[in-house]
Amino acid sequence: AAEIDEAIKEGLESATKEYTAQAKKVEKEESESEELSSSDIESIRNGYDDPYVEGYQSVNVDVSLSAPEDIRKQGRMLRKQLENFFKEQEAFEAFDNCLKWKDDNIECLNNYAYYLSEKDTALNKAAQMSQKTIKAEPKNPTFLDTYAWILYRQDRYAEARIYIDQALANDSDSVQSGVVLEHAGDIYFRNGLTDEAVGYWQRAVKAGGGSELLPKKIKYRKIIEDGDRKKQDGVKQKQNGDRKNQDNDKKKQDGNKKNNP
Repeated sequence: AAEIDEAIKEGLESATKEYTAQAKKVEKEESESEELSSSDIESIRNGYDDPYVEGYQSVNVDVSLSAPEDIRKQGRMLRKQLENFFKEQEAFEAFDNCLKWKDDNIECLNNYAYYLSEKDTALNKAAQMSQKTIKAEPKNPTFLDTYAWILYRQDRYAEARIYIDQALANDSDSVQSGVVLEHAGDIYFRNGLTDEAVGYWQRAVKAGGGSELLPKKIKYRKIIEDGDRKKQDGVKQKQNGDRKNQDNDKKKQDGNKKNNP
Protein backbone atom coordinates (compact mmCIF):
# COMPACT_ATOMS: atom_id res chain seq x y z
CA ALA A 1 0.00 0.00 0.00
CA ALA A 2 2.84 2.37 0.87
CA GLU A 3 4.52 1.71 -2.48
CA ILE A 4 1.28 2.43 -4.35
CA ASP A 5 0.81 5.68 -2.42
CA GLU A 6 4.36 6.74 -3.25
CA ALA A 7 3.90 5.87 -6.92
CA ILE A 8 0.67 7.89 -7.08
CA LYS A 9 2.33 10.84 -5.35
CA GLU A 10 5.30 10.80 -7.70
CA GLY A 11 3.02 10.47 -10.73
CA LEU A 12 0.88 13.42 -9.65
CA GLU A 13 3.94 15.57 -8.93
CA SER A 14 5.44 14.76 -12.32
CA ALA A 15 2.15 15.43 -14.11
CA THR A 16 1.74 18.74 -12.26
CA LYS A 17 5.24 19.91 -13.24
CA GLU A 18 4.71 18.94 -16.88
CA TYR A 19 1.26 20.55 -16.95
CA THR A 20 2.58 23.80 -15.44
CA ALA A 21 5.43 23.96 -17.95
CA GLN A 22 3.05 23.38 -20.87
CA ALA A 23 0.58 25.99 -19.57
CA LYS A 24 3.35 28.61 -19.29
CA LYS A 25 4.54 27.76 -22.79
CA VAL A 26 1.04 28.19 -24.25
CA GLU A 27 0.54 31.47 -22.36
CA LYS A 28 3.86 32.82 -23.66
CA GLU A 29 3.07 31.82 -27.24
CA GLU A 30 -0.34 33.48 -27.00
CA SER A 31 1.10 36.74 -25.69
CA GLU A 32 3.70 36.80 -28.49
CA SER A 33 1.24 36.03 -31.29
CA GLU A 34 -1.27 38.73 -32.24
CA GLU A 35 -2.18 37.34 -35.65
CA LEU A 36 -4.28 34.21 -36.03
CA SER A 37 -2.68 31.36 -37.91
CA SER A 38 -4.27 30.09 -41.14
CA SER A 39 -5.61 27.08 -39.24
CA ASP A 40 -7.19 29.40 -36.66
CA ILE A 41 -8.85 31.44 -39.38
CA GLU A 42 -10.01 28.27 -41.13
CA SER A 43 -11.49 26.99 -37.88
CA ILE A 44 -13.35 30.24 -37.29
CA ARG A 45 -14.54 30.34 -40.89
CA ASN A 46 -15.93 26.84 -40.62
CA GLY A 47 -17.30 27.53 -37.13
CA TYR A 48 -17.09 25.35 -34.04
CA ASP A 49 -19.85 22.91 -33.29
CA ASP A 50 -18.89 22.44 -29.67
CA PRO A 51 -21.60 22.42 -26.96
CA TYR A 52 -19.00 23.33 -24.32
CA VAL A 53 -18.09 26.64 -25.93
CA GLU A 54 -21.05 28.49 -24.47
CA GLY A 55 -22.49 31.38 -26.41
CA TYR A 56 -20.13 31.03 -29.37
CA GLN A 57 -21.64 31.39 -32.86
CA SER A 58 -19.98 30.55 -36.16
CA VAL A 59 -18.19 33.43 -37.85
CA ASN A 60 -17.48 33.40 -41.58
CA VAL A 61 -14.07 34.77 -42.53
CA ASP A 62 -12.51 35.22 -45.95
CA VAL A 63 -9.24 33.33 -45.43
CA SER A 64 -7.59 35.23 -48.27
CA LEU A 65 -7.75 38.41 -46.16
CA SER A 66 -5.90 39.34 -42.98
CA ALA A 67 -8.21 38.72 -40.05
CA PRO A 68 -9.54 41.97 -38.54
CA GLU A 69 -9.01 42.69 -34.84
CA ASP A 70 -12.52 41.65 -33.77
CA ILE A 71 -12.06 38.25 -35.43
CA ARG A 72 -8.58 37.86 -33.92
CA LYS A 73 -10.09 38.65 -30.53
CA GLN A 74 -12.86 36.08 -31.00
CA GLY A 75 -10.29 33.52 -32.04
CA ARG A 76 -8.17 34.14 -28.95
CA MET A 77 -11.22 33.96 -26.69
CA LEU A 78 -12.37 30.75 -28.32
CA ARG A 79 -8.95 29.13 -28.01
CA LYS A 80 -8.83 30.08 -24.32
CA GLN A 81 -12.30 28.62 -23.72
CA LEU A 82 -11.35 25.38 -25.43
CA GLU A 83 -8.03 25.18 -23.57
CA ASN A 84 -9.75 25.70 -20.22
CA PHE A 85 -12.32 23.04 -21.00
CA PHE A 86 -9.73 20.45 -21.98
CA LYS A 87 -7.55 21.32 -18.97
CA GLU A 88 -10.55 20.67 -16.72
CA GLN A 89 -11.21 17.34 -18.40
CA GLU A 90 -7.55 16.39 -17.90
CA ALA A 91 -7.78 17.32 -14.23
CA PHE A 92 -10.95 15.26 -13.74
CA GLU A 93 -9.31 12.32 -15.50
CA ALA A 94 -6.18 12.58 -13.34
CA PHE A 95 -8.23 12.56 -10.13
CA ASP A 96 -10.39 9.67 -11.33
CA ASN A 97 -7.33 7.63 -12.30
CA CYS A 98 -5.76 8.32 -8.92
CA LEU A 99 -8.86 7.00 -7.14
CA LYS A 100 -8.95 3.91 -9.38
CA TRP A 101 -5.60 2.90 -7.89
CA LYS A 102 -6.73 3.56 -4.33
CA ASP A 103 -10.29 4.75 -3.75
CA ASP A 104 -9.59 5.76 -0.14
CA ASN A 105 -6.59 7.98 -0.92
CA ILE A 106 -7.61 10.86 1.33
CA GLU A 107 -5.19 13.39 -0.18
CA CYS A 108 -6.62 12.74 -3.62
CA LEU A 109 -10.19 12.80 -2.30
CA ASN A 110 -9.58 16.14 -0.61
CA ASN A 111 -7.89 17.71 -3.63
CA TYR A 112 -10.62 16.45 -5.96
CA ALA A 113 -13.38 17.72 -3.64
CA TYR A 114 -11.75 21.14 -3.32
CA TYR A 115 -11.22 21.37 -7.08
CA LEU A 116 -14.95 20.72 -7.61
CA SER A 117 -15.85 23.33 -5.01
CA GLU A 118 -13.67 25.92 -6.74
CA LYS A 119 -15.37 25.09 -10.03
CA ASP A 120 -18.72 25.28 -8.19
CA THR A 121 -19.84 22.02 -9.78
CA ALA A 122 -20.86 18.50 -8.65
CA LEU A 123 -21.02 19.79 -5.08
CA ASN A 124 -22.87 16.74 -3.72
CA LYS A 125 -20.12 14.51 -5.07
CA ALA A 126 -17.53 16.85 -3.58
CA ALA A 127 -19.26 16.75 -0.19
CA GLN A 128 -19.30 12.95 -0.15
CA MET A 129 -15.59 12.77 -0.92
CA SER A 130 -14.76 15.44 1.64
CA GLN A 131 -16.77 13.66 4.34
CA LYS A 132 -14.59 10.57 3.85
CA THR A 133 -11.44 12.60 4.50
CA ILE A 134 -12.86 14.10 7.71
CA LYS A 135 -13.93 10.67 8.91
CA ALA A 136 -10.35 9.47 8.36
CA GLU A 137 -8.71 12.54 9.92
CA PRO A 138 -11.30 14.55 11.90
CA LYS A 139 -8.77 17.15 13.09
CA ASN A 140 -7.00 17.82 9.80
CA PRO A 141 -7.43 21.60 9.23
CA THR A 142 -7.02 21.29 5.45
CA PHE A 143 -9.77 18.69 5.17
CA LEU A 144 -12.04 20.67 7.51
CA ASP A 145 -11.52 23.82 5.42
CA THR A 146 -12.38 21.95 2.23
CA TYR A 147 -15.64 20.65 3.68
CA ALA A 148 -16.51 24.10 5.07
CA TRP A 149 -15.96 25.62 1.64
CA ILE A 150 -18.15 23.02 -0.06
CA LEU A 151 -20.93 23.76 2.45
CA TYR A 152 -20.48 27.46 1.70
CA ARG A 153 -20.85 26.79 -2.01
CA GLN A 154 -24.05 24.89 -1.21
CA ASP A 155 -25.38 27.95 0.68
CA ARG A 156 -25.31 25.99 3.94
CA TYR A 157 -23.69 28.86 5.80
CA ALA A 158 -24.44 27.91 9.42
CA GLU A 159 -22.91 24.44 8.92
CA ALA A 160 -19.97 25.94 7.02
CA ARG A 161 -19.21 28.16 10.01
CA ILE A 162 -19.00 25.13 12.33
CA TYR A 163 -16.38 23.45 10.15
CA ILE A 164 -14.34 26.56 9.35
CA ASP A 165 -14.13 27.22 13.11
CA GLN A 166 -12.82 23.68 13.58
CA ALA A 167 -10.33 24.17 10.74
CA LEU A 168 -8.92 27.30 12.40
CA ALA A 169 -8.93 25.74 15.87
CA ASN A 170 -6.94 22.73 14.65
CA ASP A 171 -4.43 24.74 12.60
CA SER A 172 -1.21 24.67 14.63
CA ASP A 173 0.89 26.66 12.13
CA SER A 174 2.31 29.90 13.52
CA VAL A 175 1.00 31.73 10.43
CA GLN A 176 -2.41 30.51 9.32
CA SER A 177 -3.27 30.12 5.65
CA GLY A 178 -4.51 33.27 3.93
CA VAL A 179 -6.89 31.15 1.85
CA VAL A 180 -8.47 29.56 4.94
CA LEU A 181 -8.76 32.94 6.66
CA GLU A 182 -10.45 34.40 3.58
CA HIS A 183 -12.83 31.44 3.54
CA ALA A 184 -13.61 32.17 7.18
CA GLY A 185 -14.33 35.81 6.35
CA ASP A 186 -16.68 34.88 3.51
CA ILE A 187 -18.49 32.32 5.67
CA TYR A 188 -18.86 34.72 8.60
CA PHE A 189 -20.16 37.42 6.28
CA ARG A 190 -22.85 35.09 4.94
CA ASN A 191 -23.83 34.40 8.54
CA GLY A 192 -24.45 38.11 9.08
CA LEU A 193 -21.28 38.71 11.12
CA THR A 194 -19.70 41.54 9.12
CA ASP A 195 -17.23 42.81 11.74
CA GLU A 196 -15.83 39.33 12.30
CA ALA A 197 -15.70 38.78 8.53
CA VAL A 198 -13.65 41.93 7.95
CA GLY A 199 -11.31 40.86 10.76
CA TYR A 200 -10.65 37.54 9.03
CA TRP A 201 -10.11 39.25 5.67
CA GLN A 202 -7.58 41.63 7.24
CA ARG A 203 -5.74 38.68 8.77
CA ALA A 204 -5.81 36.95 5.36
CA VAL A 205 -4.07 39.94 3.76
CA LYS A 206 -1.32 39.83 6.40
CA ALA A 207 -0.90 36.07 5.98
CA GLY A 208 -0.75 36.30 2.18
CA GLY A 209 -2.10 33.85 -0.35
CA GLY A 210 -5.67 35.14 -0.49
CA SER A 211 -7.53 36.27 -3.60
CA GLU A 212 -7.07 39.55 -5.47
CA LEU A 213 -10.55 40.55 -4.28
CA LEU A 214 -9.51 40.78 -0.60
CA PRO A 215 -8.73 44.55 -0.56
CA LYS A 216 -12.15 45.30 -2.05
CA LYS A 217 -13.88 43.04 0.47
CA ILE A 218 -12.21 44.96 3.28
CA LYS A 219 -12.87 48.38 1.73
CA TYR A 220 -16.56 47.80 1.02
CA ARG A 221 -17.12 45.44 3.97
CA LYS A 222 -18.84 42.85 1.83
CA ILE A 223 -18.15 39.90 -0.44
CA ILE A 224 -17.04 40.84 -3.94
CA GLU A 225 -17.67 37.94 -6.29
CA ASP A 226 -15.83 37.30 -9.53
CA GLY A 227 -17.69 37.42 -12.84
CA ASP A 228 -18.42 33.70 -13.09
CA ARG A 229 -19.82 33.52 -9.56
CA LYS A 230 -21.98 36.60 -10.15
CA LYS A 231 -23.39 34.98 -13.26
CA GLN A 232 -24.19 31.77 -11.37
CA ASP A 233 -25.81 33.73 -8.53
CA GLY A 234 -27.91 35.60 -11.09
CA VAL A 235 -29.13 32.33 -12.57
CA LYS A 236 -29.87 30.99 -9.08
CA GLN A 237 -31.85 34.13 -8.19
CA LYS A 238 -33.83 33.88 -11.42
CA GLN A 239 -34.64 30.23 -10.68
CA ASN A 240 -35.77 31.17 -7.17
CA GLY A 241 -37.92 33.96 -8.63
CA ASP A 242 -39.47 31.55 -11.14
CA ARG A 243 -40.27 29.13 -8.32
CA LYS A 244 -41.96 31.91 -6.31
CA ASN A 245 -44.05 32.89 -9.33
CA GLN A 246 -45.05 29.25 -9.84
CA ASP A 247 -46.02 28.97 -6.17
CA ASN A 248 -48.09 32.16 -6.40
CA ASP A 249 -49.81 30.90 -9.55
CA LYS A 250 -50.62 27.63 -7.81
CA LYS A 251 -52.06 29.44 -4.78
CA LYS A 252 -54.16 31.59 -7.10
CA GLN A 253 -55.45 28.50 -8.90
CA ASP A 254 -56.27 26.80 -5.59
CA GLY A 255 -58.14 29.93 -4.48
CA ASN A 256 -60.14 29.98 -7.71
CA LYS A 257 -61.06 26.33 -7.20
CA LYS A 258 -62.38 27.08 -3.71
CA ASN A 259 -64.42 30.03 -4.99
CA ASN A 260 -65.74 28.02 -7.95
CA PRO A 261 -66.37 24.48 -6.68
